[in-house]
Amino acid sequence: MTKPLESGVSNMCNLSEGVWERAWNSGWNSAMTEGLAQGKTKGEENKGIRVAVNMLKKGLSLSMIAEISELPEEQIRKIAEENRLEVQE
Repeated sequence: MTKPLESGVSNMCNLSEGVWERAWNSGWNSAMTEGLAQGKTKGEENKGIRVAVNMLKKGLSLSMIAEISELPEEQIRKIAEENRLEVQE
């Protein structure tokens, strides 16, 4: 292989490594951002459920729990059932 050809092949290999590295980093960053967003959403949902359980234990009304927790009444009924708690209408 001639020196100019060898140099050209080397440059092409280096360029392809750079393209692959940028693509990998872009995909990784995107996946990481999406994963963090999903984790935050799940954490907020869990907090709403814990708040609803605590309010059910205190005997607050269904409508009051729904207003404060921002959870739908049907979900609060389900949470109450799963935790064997009474719902105050």
